[in-house]
Amino acid sequence: MSEYGYIPEAPEQSFGNNKGIFTPKDIYDLKKLGKWTLDNSDLILLSEMDFTDVSSLSVGLPTGYNNHVLLFNEFSPIADNTQLNARYIVDGTIQTAGKYSYHTLRNDDSSNVYQLAASSTSAMVLFNATSSQIKYSGGWQMTIQGADNNTVIPKCSWKGVSVDAGGDTTSFDGEGMWSDGGSGTSPTRTRQEAIHFYMSSNNISGKVSVFGVNKSWI
Repeated sequence: MSEYGYIPEAPEQSFGNNKGIFTPKDIYDLKKLGKWTLDNSDLILLSEMDFTDVSSLSVGLPTGYNNHVLLFNEFSPIADNTQLNARYIVDGTIQTAGKYSYHTLRNDDSSNVYQLAASSTSAMVLFNATSSQIKYSGGWQMTIQGADNNTVIPKCSWKGVSVDAGGDTTSFDGEGMWSDGGSGTSPTRTRQEAIHFYMSSNNISGKVSVFGVNKSWI
C-alpha cells in the first residue's frame, strides 16, 4: 500500500478522487500539506436554529468562509403589515451607522410591484408589506459575500416567496402570493461576525440554516 493509504501506488489526489483507506494520522498529515480535499464540498452546514415569537434574531457567520448562505423556512411575522430589516454585527455590536444601502422589490400575483431603495440609512429593508398585505408566510434565502474579509465591503442578496395564509405555512387560502428579492451592502470593511434581523413591529417565527462555501472554491 502506498503512503497515506492510497490504492494504487501512484494515485492522483484531487477533489472527488480520493481512493483508499485513511488513518487519522494520514488525514492529519495531508491537512498539514494542504492536500486533503474531502472537506471541500460546495456547501457546508454550519448551524441550524428554530425561533418562535421573537422580536429579533441574530445569526452567526462563522469565520473561514468567503460566502454564507442562509435558508429560512416557515418564516412568519406575528402581525399584519410589517417589514423585515437587517443589520450586521461587528465585535458584538449591532451596526446602526447610517451607511447601509439596499434595493428591494415585492411582486404580487396581480402584477403589482412594490419597491423600496435607500442609501446611507441605518438598516436594510429586506421584505416590505404594504398596508393592503396581511400576515405572510414563506421560505427565502440570503447569500452574503465577503463577511470574512476585512478589506472589502460585504454584499448580500435575497429572494423568496410568501403567501397570505394567516401565518399558517401549511395551507394557502388563495388570497395572495408575493415574490420578494433585493440586495444590499454593509456600512464597513470589517469582519462581519453575524447579521441581526428584526421586524418593524411585533415578532417573528421560523427556522434558519446557515451554510458556508469553502474558501478554496472562491
